[in-house]
Amino acid sequence: MLAGDSGVVELDPSSPYAIYDLNSDGRFTAIDTLQVINAVAAGDSIATSPWADLNHDDVIDDSDSQLVMDALSEYYASYLPSFTPSFASSPSDSVPSLYVSISDATLNIGDSVSLSGSFGHSDSSEYVTVSIDWGDSSETTSGFPSGYLSSNHSYSSPGTYSVSVVATDDDGDSVSQNMTIVVTQNSSEASDSAPTLSASLNNSTINVGDTVSLGGSFGHVESSETVTVSIDWGDSSETTSGFPSGYLSSSHSYSSAGTYSVSVVATDDDGDSVSENMTIVVTQNSTEVSDSAPTLSASLSNSTINRGKGVRPNTVRHATRSEAVLTLKLG
Repeated sequence: MLAGDSGVVELDPSSPYAIYDLNSDGRFTAIDTLQVINAVAAGDSIATSPWADLNHDDVIDDSDSQLVMDALSEYYASYLPSFTPSFASSPSDSVPSLYVSISDATLNIGDSVSLSGSFGHSDSSEYVTVSIDWGDSSETTSGFPSGYLSSNHSYSSPGTYSVSVVATDDDGDSVSQNMTIVVTQNSSEASDSAPTLSASLNNSTINVGDTVSLGGSFGHVESSETVTVSIDWGDSSETTSGFPSGYLSSSHSYSSAGTYSVSVVATDDDGDSVSENMTIVVTQNSTEVSDSAPTLSASLSNSTINRGKGVRPNTVRHATRSEAVLTLKLG
């Protein structure tokens, strides 16, 4: 099982890797590797550090360091396949020692990457400081007690980031390791970054003066986002309020016949938006036109005339001029 967030697991005593638990803490970690590396760097002998002669050739040298580093890589691959060990070159007496691994070389925006390992120095009197440059203008420089290296980080933008870990001693001597992390946009989050919107009209054709209703819904996959809605009715009028709890409901009437483009736009706090467009045809009510009665105002030019003289009407009007007809019956 994972022990905290340090990227190590409890060591099975029956495991072939149990021989590498050099500090007897029940785990095989970079700290054990570091002990061998430091013993080699210090020029220890079989007499002083027999435990460091891992290949049993009676000499403590770089072959022992390489053996324990290879073993740790195999151990991580077997028990922590998501961790990729990466070793700095074996240190000399003058520089710190450093071992670093990252939990994942590729992750999505918002996901956390773990960096773990160890650092130290062959000279126990030297104080070693560590800094992690995450490649996105952020840095971690503290929280690494007792030679253990453990830190987490997440990225807010996609891209390829160069991560640099530097261990520096009191004399200014340093050793570093560089890794690359690729951060990608989560495909589901990318498609969900804009609000959601569904809108429809109850009629696509109405008469002048009649009311058309627009209904639907809106929202956002991110509950913290506030979504505002505006309806452009296409006749220089707009509705921007009155849509509580994600429900979309509004009505409108037109005073003139014509074809109108109705646009509904939903916008979130980040300025991301989605829209729907509809067309409505407004016509003149034919019934009202055909049913209109004529208007009439008529008078005779003379009330008394001689036989054979003519008489004419003065005025006749109709709501539709083309239908103006006057029938005059003289008795």
